[in-house]
Amino acid sequence: MMSGEKGSRKKSEESNRKREFREKFAVKLRHARENAGLSQDAVANKLGVNTQTIVNYEGRRSLPDAFTLSKLSECLQADLNTLLDPSVQRPGARRHPLELGIDLLSSARDLGLIGLYRSRLVALRPYAEHLRSESSFIRIVGSSIRGLLQAIPGVIEILEDRHNKEVDIQVVLSSPLFSFLREPIEGRRQGGIWDEIEEAWTLLTSTSGTGAGLGNEQVRFFPGAPTVFLLATSSRMVLNPYPYGSEAYRTLCLEVEPGPSADNIYEAYMREHFEKAWRNSVVGEEGFFKGVADEWIEEGRKILTEQTSAAPTPLNLPRRGNR
Repeated sequence: MMSGEKGSRKKSEESNRKREFREKFAVKLRHARENAGLSQDAVANKLGVNTQTIVNYEGRRSLPDAFTLSKLSECLQADLNTLLDPSVQRPGARRHPLELGIDLLSSARDLGLIGLYRSRLVALRPYAEHLRSESSFIRIVGSSIRGLLQAIPGVIEILEDRHNKEVDIQVVLSSPLFSFLREPIEGRRQGGIWDEIEEAWTLLTSTSGTGAGLGNEQVRFFPGAPTVFLLATSSRMVLNPYPYGSEAYRTLCLEVEPGPSADNIYEAYMREHFEKAWRNSVVGEEGFFKGVADEWIEEGRKILTEQTSAAPTPLNLPRRGNR
């Protein structure tokens, strides 16, 4: 068979598959709408589109995008997969973009994913009001709270108000020792992250009127650098992975919510990333940054030297006073 004939046949098969997909979808959509007791006008109003759009879907003339299909699923109270017919998909055939979108949306629902943002700054912009209305608990994990302070102006006052309203607030910060390991990776000045951690602890625990007034036992230090920034309440959570070579608050951020699935991201990170870190962290007390931290550095230098056998000399972890 000539290459031109092969190409023509392939195009014909693809065209037939798309037509069959539209036909199957149109029938299933109409049945789902009728089972829900809704007219085409009613569905259009709920979706915020004109009635002709729904007519085109049911008339096999067009297909919705993945986002609109998700809204149709909610409007008709029909599972996403019931609106598609898997029998249309043949082995080896390319999947329709709508099918791929459905898989993505289904996975997102199972995992509790409700938002994806290009940076923590964008993800946290609407969070001020959410934090103000939280009545149960607030959890934070981070190297410091620098990104939080930048993303939510007035967040210390919000935390102070929630603390006074007896909301349970617990914060896990990175230990000062590990700040020295992150600074050269991120291109930060020596002692810069240390200063941020000390400032964070002061802002969170100070009762002078400029701080949140949290008790020392509510702010702990984990002996390691966190891999993901976490801000959680009883109904949602923001997760911001820490990349090598860049400050985390400038990078990809997820928003998730609790759910019944065993694979739910919210439950997994609350358990594995916050609760375990909290249990293995130490309480910071008055004079912590002047005394205890120096002891940590000496112990850390010893441990790191022993574990880094390939290094010809001990790693240079300076004392606070040597910056």
